[in-house]
Amino acid sequence: MSFAEEESALAIANCRKHGILFGAALTVLGQLGSSRLLHRRCIRGEIGKEEWEWCRIQPCNILGPVNYRPYLDKDWCASGGSEVVALGTTFCHTNHFMPTVSDE
Repeated sequence: MSFAEEESALAIANCRKHGILFGAALTVLGQLGSSRLLHRRCIRGEIGKEEWEWCRIQPCNILGPVNYRPYLDKDWCASGGSEVVALGTTFCHTNHFMPTVSDE
């Protein structure tokens, strides 16, 4: 899956606005999306409650790569910022337990 350039720019702008890193937001949003999809399938009867409960408690492993270099501040990049070693494009993160809502 990939985002359109406009979607990426909006996501980066909102992350900056709220003072969070895109990679940190992406892991949480990915888990929220998975949780919503599976919960909806459970409500529709496409998967059973037992399967939903099993999925819900499994750790969510999220792996990169993500290349956000094209969306970085142009002035910062021009002044040497793009040479920063910490701008690696691979990550691995584990979130525990899917977020849930009431079945009501």
